[in-house]
Amino acid sequence: MARKILPLIEAGYRIEPPFDPEDFRLRPPMGDRPVLHFRTVRDELARGILFEKGEADVLFNSLSLSKTRWFENHGAKLIETPGHHLSFIGFNLRDPVLANRNIRKAILHALPLERWVRHKYFNLVTPLPAMKDSFQPATVRALIGSGERIKLRFLTTPVREGNELALLVREALGEVGFEVEVVPLESSLFFQRLKRGDFQIFGSRLLRETETDSVSDYLLPGKNKNYFSWSPKRLMAGKSPVIDWAAAEKPVLEELPFIPLFTWKHGLLLSDRIRNSTIPSRIEDDSFRFLNTLQLD
Repeated sequence: MARKILPLIEAGYRIEPPFDPEDFRLRPPMGDRPVLHFRTVRDELARGILFEKGEADVLFNSLSLSKTRWFENHGAKLIETPGHHLSFIGFNLRDPVLANRNIRKAILHALPLERWVRHKYFNLVTPLPAMKDSFQPATVRALIGSGERIKLRFLTTPVREGNELALLVREALGEVGFEVEVVPLESSLFFQRLKRGDFQIFGSRLLRETETDSVSDYLLPGKNKNYFSWSPKRLMAGKSPVIDWAAAEKPVLEELPFIPLFTWKHGLLLSDRIRNSTIPSRIEDDSFRFLNTLQLD
């Protein structure tokens, strides 16, 4: 958050005390500029309701694909920012079943990603080029054998996109010898289970190639979001504790701690109450610099 408000502080805005890092105001240097109220609302549905009711005029990287598209279609402005959301299916590599790389490969080859992109996501997401030929159902049986159906639990949240992805995975794996139980959990319980390692498969998303939320957090040892129990030693050759997706993609696709599915852009949603602002075609440096000229009704 500090990186986002720094350009405004440099322009003369000042924080109104008392300072609560999750709910604070910036007062402008001139009276004709609006007071900017920054508020952290963790629940996605609550953020959407605030925006719809007019109690929030800007949402930053805060809504899933369908909600963002819905607000855009109803008059909100969308400004794309650098980076992407990357949807993925994660594996617990300490699980006795999923520790077998052939099982993880079988799951990869069972997922009809191109069909999902066309018929479920209506080409609003971008498939990864490396996944173009990943759907190979004929090879799945050779990888898992012809024994009893493999039982797996898929952790998800009740959020629409996550729950629907879980149902798609259950359907696809059910056709090739797996039995998938979908376990929806409230968000806080969902992440508690991930941190404890109390899961087999889960669906989630990460931000790729951004400074605010690096893929490093999900992959490097010691990071609190490395739920996979995977230690990518080949990615640790350099001195930098940060890696980007370009560096991680090849070993991830070889060892499959998770399956990357598709990407979509993230950005800022601006309400129709914002009448004038020097809005660039893209926001560079992931900043709120354009808010210097913000005008509201």
